[in-house]
Amino acid sequence: MAKINLSDILHAVEFIDNGSMKLVLDYRKKQDVFETEHPFYAILEVASNNDPEVVPEESERLLSFIELVGDHILDGILPQGETQANTIWDLRENIAPASTNYGYTLAYDVSLGSESFYNLVERSKEVIAQSTSLTEQEKNNILTVGYGHIGDGNLHL
Repeated sequence: MAKINLSDILHAVEFIDNGSMKLVLDYRKKQDVFETEHPFYAILEVASNNDPEVVPEESERLLSFIELVGDHILDGILPQGETQANTIWDLRENIAPASTNYGYTLAYDVSLGSESFYNLVERSKEVIAQSTSLTEQEKNNILTVGYGHIGDGNLHL
């Protein structure tokens, strides 16, 4: 198998939390793409100009990556063509418009180390839940979600 550099792969991974996925599915009027709901989703795009029958290294790198992280994969979709791939990317690309459509939006774009990538989302939810200046209805209406790029620590809150 071809050698892979995990940090190169993670740099290309798009991360979506469950709240973001629900928000965009509702906005786009789509059903969940998986039979089971998951706490997190990842989109990994692999592209190559190489024909795998002529230059199999790209296919081998993908298989090596799947073997490396396979124990952490609960479900997956391998798009069968550009239309299906675009449908998946449409979900990711429409999170921001879905947030705006949901209501008044405060959006932050922060950079965090991968070890604390999602901590800011969890802590924000805790602060809202413990707030004494918000009513229960206001707390229930606040949707705190996170998505972004795992490899470079770019979190959209």
